[in-house]
Amino acid sequence: MRDRLTELLEQTGMLESKTRCEIAAEELLGNGVIVPPCKVGTTIYMIVEKRAKVTRAYFHFVKKTKLTYLNLERVINNWGKTVFLTKEEAEQALGKLQASYEQVKGGVQE
Repeated sequence: MRDRLTELLEQTGMLESKTRCEIAAEELLGNGVIVPPCKVGTTIYMIVEKRAKVTRAYFHFVKKTKLTYLNLERVINNWGKTVFLTKEEAEQALGKLQASYEQVKGGVQE
């Protein structure tokens, strides 16, 4: 988040140097400023967990959605874990998640 805020401050041209932008970013973040990873309205991809009622088994899938003010906190807290900017990144993370479940499942059966 710090790097993104520094980048945004540099783009404004209001501060003379990158060092000043970094100092300003630290000060803003230290006082509770939150910088979303992308603009509100941008398409994002989330890994969603659902439970089948009949079998009580959990399954995961990639859901295409948009960044809104309502999901902003979830997006910031899970960025790079279960929330991604591209479908490819989300599918790659989903594959790793499913592989880790298979390892756990395999370990339980042995």
